[in-house]
Amino acid sequence: MSEFNIEPEAVRAGAEAMFAASEAIYEAMNTLVQESSPLEGSAEAVEFVGIAECVQAVQVWETDYIAVHRADIEDLAMSAAISAETSAEADGDISSAFDQYADSYFPDGRTAPAPERPAPDPSTQMPVNGESVAVA
Repeated sequence: MSEFNIEPEAVRAGAEAMFAASEAIYEAMNTLVQESSPLEGSAEAVEFVGIAECVQAVQVWETDYIAVHRADIEDLAMSAAISAETSAEADGDISSAFDQYADSYFPDGRTAPAPERPAPDPSTQMPVNGESVAVA
């Protein structure tokens, strides 16, 4: 165990900010999905290729990239929360250790579902030579 050099309150505030960022990302993406889904298969999307590509981009980002980004943010937030609560660097299984502190970080419960990493890893699905406008 190493010495804790940052005030736990500052680490706790950072963890809370990261959880809030994850929630905001989810809400923003959810709004984008809701607003763009009526365009899928519409006359506008058929007539203008750019609209269809934007709808495709929203779908790819929602299912692959946003989930990974949120999972990374929350992994870091959980690690910070454990450090703040225990005043020690955390290692091992952060998610299960975080469960005992979750209520203090989400006093009103979560508004967005906890992120899950999609499989396979989206980083292996990145476009090659600009093949897809959807994920560029």
